[in-house]
Amino acid sequence: MKNMIVFPLAILYSLAFTTHGNKVDFQHVSFEALSLHANDESIQDVLETALNLNGIISVSAIPGFTSIRRQVLKEASLCARSKNSGADSTTMSDGTRRTSMVTQTIHQRKESFEVDSAECAAFAEKSNQLRSLISTVTDLFSNALSITFNTNGSHLLRTEDENKVYSNFSDMVRESVQLEHFHTYEVPSTREMTTIDMHVDQGLFIAFVPAVRTNRDGIITSVDATGEFQLQARDGTVKYVSFPDNGDVVVFLMGDAVNHFINPKLMNGRQPIWTPPHSLTIATSASEEFRNWYGRMVLPPSDALHSPGLTYGALRDASTRSLSSQEFGLGCSGNQYARELSEDQCTSNQLYCWHRCYDYTTEMNPDVCVDQGLQFNCTTQFNQIAPAGEHGDNNPGCISQNASMQTPFPTIAPKTPSSCPTTFETFVSSQLFEYSKNLDSDGSVVLTWEVTEAGALKARMMNNGHVGWMSIGPSNPSGGKNGMQGAHVIMAIVDEESYSESIIEEYKIHPTLSAFRHWSTPLATSSSMTSKKFTSDGCFSTLEFETSHIGDQALNLTTGNSMNEFIWAVHSTTWLVQYHDKRGVERVDLTTSEASYLFRWPITLLLLALKFSV
Repeated sequence: MKNMIVFPLAILYSLAFTTHGNKVDFQHVSFEALSLHANDESIQDVLETALNLNGIISVSAIPGFTSIRRQVLKEASLCARSKNSGADSTTMSDGTRRTSMVTQTIHQRKESFEVDSAECAAFAEKSNQLRSLISTVTDLFSNALSITFNTNGSHLLRTEDENKVYSNFSDMVRESVQLEHFHTYEVPSTREMTTIDMHVDQGLFIAFVPAVRTNRDGIITSVDATGEFQLQARDGTVKYVSFPDNGDVVVFLMGDAVNHFINPKLMNGRQPIWTPPHSLTIATSASEEFRNWYGRMVLPPSDALHSPGLTYGALRDASTRSLSSQEFGLGCSGNQYARELSEDQCTSNQLYCWHRCYDYTTEMNPDVCVDQGLQFNCTTQFNQIAPAGEHGDNNPGCISQNASMQTPFPTIAPKTPSSCPTTFETFVSSQLFEYSKNLDSDGSVVLTWEVTEAGALKARMMNNGHVGWMSIGPSNPSGGKNGMQGAHVIMAIVDEESYSESIIEEYKIHPTLSAFRHWSTPLATSSSMTSKKFTSDGCFSTLEFETSHIGDQALNLTTGNSMNEFIWAVHSTTWLVQYHDKRGVERVDLTTSEASYLFRWPITLLLLALKFSV
């Protein structure tokens, strides 16, 4: 288990769940159906419906699965708690103790567990049987996904070999890196908080086996260990999940990578796959018990290009080497974790800043700064010294010898609901045009619009509360980060002092660099907006504009050609333009109001901890 990435987030799926409250309409397909009938429209309809609405589905009636599931999870509990198992242990935020045994499958080849304990002999033997079954079911599932969610041969991921591309789920999964985890939890007797808050996972998907509960002697006390696993469905409702067949199923939960590789390239009118935010609360027990779970996270192939010149394999290797025995947070999907490096990896001609080693350049190095009477340091956008391991848009720079260390970002005071004359819902109803759509899942950001007789889009984007900035524009079909990079947007940047004043301009986001400082100059061409206005009454914020195109991208405004894909974002917690706390991608027919969203993020972005063990 050396040099292996341990994902605590895998615990989120380790339960069968309560049956009270609003429940997910859980759908499943049988092993036989995936094996023999994946081309049948009825199977494709089940997959599309389940993954479009909830992003989760199970495979049932797997030959030999019930027995092997229970045997392996029982033996995993005994092995993980033995002295020489080599397992890693950590304490979760709610006090739950988790012990993890980790391995991986790469290119369909299983690596073995490194266990040296008599208590682990049965586990080592039985776990291989379970892992082989999971590999078979995962291959069948990915094949069915390739058929159902057809991308018509589009290049989903490229490699450095121009003759090799990944064009569907099966291609990617066949050569993927699959991280495998057996987790054993000491079930707490009391609890005061949720184990893991709402979040969305990395990876293409996770295949997992619902947990069983055992006592200290390894005797199974429950085959469908209870707890609360909540999932946010596409319609924004939060539901409980309860697994069928006493948990004797393999469950597939979709990950954020499908928003990057799959959803933007779906063909034949298929609805996008939903990547569900979800949370977990582990159930308590008055007696000494353990909950035991297995899961497999499917990551992109090692030779697939994450960005020009950087493969996913190289990125993972660098992270594993550099993050020995440390805890790091992830707040964004995509390439954020590529920055998580350590200071001792930097050479004498590099500066450690924002979790990466920056090379000295002719334009920026210590001598250049000294010649100006300045110091060379990791610098914030507020000309303060940034802690080298601090998250943020920090970069090497020349800064005053008297510069202070970074202070907290200036925050935006939240509105006081009792001082507002009306509710947000009432306010929105008074501002509506012909069509409207909730952009955020909780209805706190609303877009309303109409197409004028002159053939222009007249729209209002409304937010419940203060904002530092808000923005919307058509996505860039070939751009990274869900079409954000290279996109044209209308953006209102609010003045911190007066608040009622703002700058409303059109911008083109840099094609490869996301930070605002790389594209902060408004478009030089005359604005396409015939009117623009930002208003705030201290309770609600509104960006209003009228235009037929944004930047050089014309909007689709005529009947029969009126579907547009918009990116949008709002930041309402600080005055720093570098961040957003609400964002999404929305497909909207501007003449019928028909809409579907590719993804939305929860208002609170969870910082998921990744622990790397060496």
